[in-house]
Amino acid sequence: MENRKNSYYLVRYKPNILLKFSYKESIGIYYELIKDGKRLEGKIIHKSAFRHFNIVYSKDSSINLICQDICGDIILYKFRKGKWSFKALLYMKYNKISPINFYSYENNQELRFLYSDIDYSKGEIISVNFNKYLEYESTNVILREKNINSLDYRIFSNGENNFILISTKDFSRENLIVRRLDIEDEMKDFKEEIIVENCKYEDMSFLPIEQKCHFLFLKEYDKLRTINYKVFYYKDEKYYSNEFELFKGIDIKSCILIEERGLIFAFWICNNNLYGAFLIDEEKGFSRPIIYRNIKGKNIKKIYLYNGDKTMETYVLEDALELRLIIEEVFEERFFNITTNYI
Repeated sequence: MENRKNSYYLVRYKPNILLKFSYKESIGIYYELIKDGKRLEGKIIHKSAFRHFNIVYSKDSSINLICQDICGDIILYKFRKGKWSFKALLYMKYNKISPINFYSYENNQELRFLYSDIDYSKGEIISVNFNKYLEYESTNVILREKNINSLDYRIFSNGENNFILISTKDFSRENLIVRRLDIEDEMKDFKEEIIVENCKYEDMSFLPIEQKCHFLFLKEYDKLRTINYKVFYYKDEKYYSNEFELFKGIDIKSCILIEERGLIFAFWICNNNLYGAFLIDEEKGFSRPIIYRNIKGKNIKKIYLYNGDKTMETYVLEDALELRLIIEEVFEERFFNITTNYI
């Protein structure tokens, strides 16, 4: 989870139309329109911008792209009814201009902008709040960690709540922190904060469903890699967790968790194959892993897809002419087999 390197987002604009937002140093931030898996057109949004940008899908069906220009200012681009508009949100009045890490989310038509220094020197995440007219309202420090050398975070939405997933590292350990972002008061005491301590991993996927936080971890022990599932939640003011090991292998590359038709699915890539399994229940664990696709020689990537008011991770296959959502193809072709073939 390294937001500094994110330069690729997909947004479902219509059932058969995707917008791919990307960054290239030579042209800046741009987007491509993809219809039925075919690339149709591309346009530059902001040429003079830093690499990191963020997408917020608004409840008014607009797509909001937030970026930082080379002057340091934070710019909002809004795409609604086929037209772009823009507004400067923040003028960063620094003597020295440097890129920042940031994410945004929306609640009750109010925009929240979270950012931290690129070098983590303060170990802080700061929230800047705007009203529905995009006018500045307030600034709060929602996280302050001391004696760390790495701080990373993402915003996830499950359609009901927004969550911030924070990764911190110091010289002896790595921790994951999950907080549900409260609409009314970001500064309140997080009594149900979830902390995954001493959590070292090669790859990770996070899936919040209702009040439960589901994780899939790719870990490595003595050159052997494993896929591990963990769930954390509070019930009746008590803290619960459970864990299962799904798979072992030497050449496991990445992993994702997806909710589909009321079931939780785990997918991962190993030895040029796409594996999958689904959660039977939290007592029995997952179904028997099976291979769904051979992807040898294919350009497959793990990306973030904004699907309405939900944020999800998925795999895509792409070349110069096409971009296909490989997991959606698997579900369309073989969903019955996926959900019955687990013995």
